[in-house]
Amino acid sequence: MTGTRLRVALAAVAVLLLAGGGLWWFVKDDHDPESPLPGAGRTEVQDQQDAAALIRALPAAFAANDESALSGSLRAEGLDLTRALPAGTVVEPDRNTWHRAGAIASMDAAATSPGGGTARQFSVVMVFEDGAWRISGTYAKVVP
Repeated sequence: MTGTRLRVALAAVAVLLLAGGGLWWFVKDDHDPESPLPGAGRTEVQDQQDAAALIRALPAAFAANDESALSGSLRAEGLDLTRALPAGTVVEPDRNTWHRAGAIASMDAAATSPGGGTARQFSVVMVFEDGAWRISGTYAKVVP
């Protein structure tokens, strides 16, 4: 009977070690900002620059009803882009707020309507889809 208990105990320890090792593998933080996005051969700096350019170009793309900056799921919603940002709106991304987790990223931006006024602050969520960053959604930020 003691041999059976020993085997059960060893099996339990082995399962715990494997589970713990697997969990560690998925949650370890060894991300190098200069490492390429998996499968894309790009660095985080390149992605940050491309995302900022994408955000900055949104008013012109929306005025032309060009959906190429949007993710497939957002394009499927059939949005009227010409109403999303008034013509002449200036959108300025804040590259210091870039955050990436694999193929998902976000960056804050400010949109100033034609004629000036207070800039509206928002966060842009992006996905890496078909070899490029695409807008997946935007969220208004409350600025005190």
